[in-house]
Amino acid sequence: PHNITHERRERRELSEMDTWMDARATWYGGKDGPGPDGMSIYTGSCGFGQDLGNHFVSAWQTDGGYDWGLTDKCGQCFEVMCIDGHTRGLEWSELGPWGGCVEPGVKSVTVKISDSCPCHHPNSGNKRWCCGDRVHLDLSYVAFDSIAMRHRGVVDLKVRPADCAKQGVVAFYQ
Repeated sequence: PHNITHERRERRELSEMDTWMDARATWYGGKDGPGPDGMSIYTGSCGFGQDLGNHFVSAWQTDGGYDWGLTDKCGQCFEVMCIDGHTRGLEWSELGPWGGCVEPGVKSVTVKISDSCPCHHPNSGNKRWCCGDRVHLDLSYVAFDSIAMRHRGVVDLKVRPADCAKQGVVAFYQ
């Protein structure tokens, strides 16, 4: 379900990092759909079911609930890059200096929005991560693993809109 394509890109393409949005990410799902939390990448609020293209998908944070106020970003694609920042990886980070990125500021992946990460959800973790203090993406397990260490659970991101033809492409900026 996920063949990974790698691209090398010029580091100078990152010179406009201020045009990227600051965000944060957690992960969900597993290779057969559900992950250890029971949440499946196949049951997203966007209604794609198993027609995802590949497993490089994400939920987008909303202030809504489980069945209301859902994302308006369904089907849009975003390039996400793991960075050290407010949440983890720097001396002053909220969760400490222990980094969570595989290669901070170097490696990115393109994902398609297939679900919502609603603030008002029975899962208590949603309140912590999906409630409005910054843009939050709940990346599929395979997207998260492409740029971050799953055991860290949450990482900081830079995010920008991307062409959906690049869904699943892992880029290295050198």
